[in-house]
Amino acid sequence: MKKALLLIAMATMAVAANAQLSLKPMGGVNFANLRDYPDNGKMRVAIFAGGEFEYKFAHNMGVSAGLLYSMQGNNASYTETVTGMGTEVKYATELEYINIPILFNYYIADGFAIKLGVQPGFLTKADSNTKTTVYHTDGHVAIEGGKNDVKDAFETFDFSIPVGLSYEFKGGFTIDARYNFGLTKVNKNEIEDPVTKQKTDTKVKNSVFMLGIGYKFAL
Repeated sequence: MKKALLLIAMATMAVAANAQLSLKPMGGVNFANLRDYPDNGKMRVAIFAGGEFEYKFAHNMGVSAGLLYSMQGNNASYTETVTGMGTEVKYATELEYINIPILFNYYIADGFAIKLGVQPGFLTKADSNTKTTVYHTDGHVAIEGGKNDVKDAFETFDFSIPVGLSYEFKGGFTIDARYNFGLTKVNKNEIEDPVTKQKTDTKVKNSVFMLGIGYKFAL
């Protein structure tokens, strides 16, 4: 029994001795959309920023946890013509989250890791940004629109599965590519198709591809 406890203690000390704790400030670009949105939904290009801690408990394995401010949502547009007048409507669903990615990192080569984990997120802001352009038959163009707070129409909690790749250069700089597959619906209310004006109970989910850079340093 004593020998077994001694072996366990020695193994624990060996793992601890080889463990590495690091911090990585990071930021980059989001290519965001809302999955299962009506057909007119298009990608929104926005930003994310934050940082992650990583505990590397073996030479090729580690776990990380982070805190990221993330701008998400989607863009959409449609046009219609009425008695010679044309109307173009562009609008965006602008969502902002604080996301907490918790990842298992497996290093398949020196500096090159594949990532898989879970990501709870908390909605901090939701706006509907609309721009309507009316082209009159006499050549006059009228533009109107603005932002509206629509946070009450969206769920405050989001849950996604992140999967990705990263590469760390010798100096500590990193590049990171991830896809966050949303599992929970983001909308509380029915979604209205702006073309048909019909409402559906579609369960819209986040879909975000992230491309970022960072700098990792040991603690």
